[in-house]
Amino acid sequence: MKHERGSHQVVQTDHVPYYHTVIVGGGPIGLLGAITALSHCKPGEKIALLADRIDELGIRQQVLWLQQDVYDYIEKMVGPDFMRKYTADGAIIKDENDGYYITTGTLEKLFYATLEKNRGGACDIIETPKIPATAVSSDYLNIEKKRSMIIVQALRQNGEKLGLNPGEFVSKALCYKYLIAADGAKRSVARALGEKDILFETTQEPLHHTKHIVASFKLPEGISPQMCNMMKVHPGDEGPEKVHLPADKWLDERVIDPTSLGALRERYGWTSHTRPYSQIYTAGDVVYIGAEMPENLKDTEQRKAYALDLMGDQLPRDVIARMKEIPCDDSAYGQKMAQLKLSVFDINLGDVNFTLEVTGVTDEEETTSVIFFMGDARKNPLYTTGTGVQTGIREVMKFDELLANLEAPQASASASASAADERPSVLALSLAKYHAEVRWILDDIALKQDQWIAGRKEKEAKATQNFLFFSQSEEQIRKISAFIKKLDAEVNSLPKIDDSSAAPSFLRLVNRKLNDLRETYKKVFQCCKGETHITSYNGVHVKAMLADVLNICESIFLETPSVDRLTAGTQDSTKTVVAEYYQELQGLADATRAKLHELDEISEDLGDEPLNAQGLN
Repeated sequence: MKHERGSHQVVQTDHVPYYHTVIVGGGPIGLLGAITALSHCKPGEKIALLADRIDELGIRQQVLWLQQDVYDYIEKMVGPDFMRKYTADGAIIKDENDGYYITTGTLEKLFYATLEKNRGGACDIIETPKIPATAVSSDYLNIEKKRSMIIVQALRQNGEKLGLNPGEFVSKALCYKYLIAADGAKRSVARALGEKDILFETTQEPLHHTKHIVASFKLPEGISPQMCNMMKVHPGDEGPEKVHLPADKWLDERVIDPTSLGALRERYGWTSHTRPYSQIYTAGDVVYIGAEMPENLKDTEQRKAYALDLMGDQLPRDVIARMKEIPCDDSAYGQKMAQLKLSVFDINLGDVNFTLEVTGVTDEEETTSVIFFMGDARKNPLYTTGTGVQTGIREVMKFDELLANLEAPQASASASASAADERPSVLALSLAKYHAEVRWILDDIALKQDQWIAGRKEKEAKATQNFLFFSQSEEQIRKISAFIKKLDAEVNSLPKIDDSSAAPSFLRLVNRKLNDLRETYKKVFQCCKGETHITSYNGVHVKAMLADVLNICESIFLETPSVDRLTAGTQDSTKTVVAEYYQELQGLADATRAKLHELDEISEDLGDEPLNAQGLN
């Protein structure tokens, strides 16, 4: 039977094959799910992998970070020989924190190579057309839950074209015992279950900056991923700073010179008072950055320049200048790679509200089937916390445990006993265990994501508050800076050897304490030169600096309550100079106290605690 659908002829087939597991999605989670399911197939059983981008395997160059348990499971499924080869080639890089770096594309190639090696005749790879963004997904994929059947449009099976003519695809039905939805944020399986719009719960606070960029570049010649990782300087809580690092036995001398906050505003339209979050990973010959980005940065070349500029927060500028674009040819594969090596996306966190769905005729365990939702098909990830692929792999690990439990010898005996006395079936108990354990994984991830979001928002709030306090206090900060510079000149003009009077010692004491303060709060004084001299308002601790100025003044006045006692027995000219500085210091203290009181009132309006002259609240 044939009928028209758009510009394609669709051929309806009658025979419906049965599969142990059908996997929807040809990314890392779908491929690993296929390897796992295949390892549990008995003789005569088969699995099917439905993938709409087999021809794009290896195309994505984003670098992933994998923890030890995930790495160990991958090694178990693909075998140590493959892992040793990929590690020797530099495609898998171990980090200093018991984790591993690998690109998404390399992971896909690793899994696909394993699947090809193991599948024999027990795995059908069915290529499906991509569902256009404007299309109705049910035109391409449907599920008949009672019959445990998925119906898809298919282009090729095991490399063989299914349609009679170019452009044709076939409407192909497959029955399943287990179905893994690893179809990412498209969630075509979930949509096929009857929800027009996916029941998607926004379970977390939205990010302040939802717009993010990921970009990949080719490492410079002569720099390995290990060297690049060693070169990185991780910014502290107050943002990146210019750092000069001497040569050591591994690396040459290098300088980290971040782009200023003012330059980020002028070049790219960054509006926040904090630094854009960014992370840099390397694997193989690829260096990758993921970062927050300005909402209105539209031009591709500007986006690329922005990504490279932010790399300067952690890597030397001379290394960044030698990075190359990842080469892409004019083929369809090359054009897709060119498109993906720099991507922009919005992060919307939340969950599809089910981990699995039981389908089929559920009266009997033999006729019961199950759909599992894994990876991005289940939960939107936050890449900054290492979730996403890693979460999906852990879900596959739980699926592996589920199948192993069902295959255990005691499972058959328990199944017979359950049927006899109407206890919950082994499958039901195993699914309940799977759900609970996956739910724990997802809840733990949600907690980590919430903590990251809360920390990011707190950082943003502190930077904004610091900017506000600086704006309100800039005039007073400039007066303090001018007083310190004036006192510097005065002290430098004093004789090298103290006279018998306490006056020169007094001036030097005040000068030393205020210079120590200027060094401690260097970032506050740099703000007076403009935003081209700072990288972030985090660390611009205006209130703390003013409180310390007041503490210094009050401690000096406590030790020297009278200028007359201080200058007793000194020459009139010296007495005049010391009296002038003493009086200026009193005026500085009074003005600083008034400014602190003003900032405390602002703090109360912001819900902050007042900061007294004893230091931070």
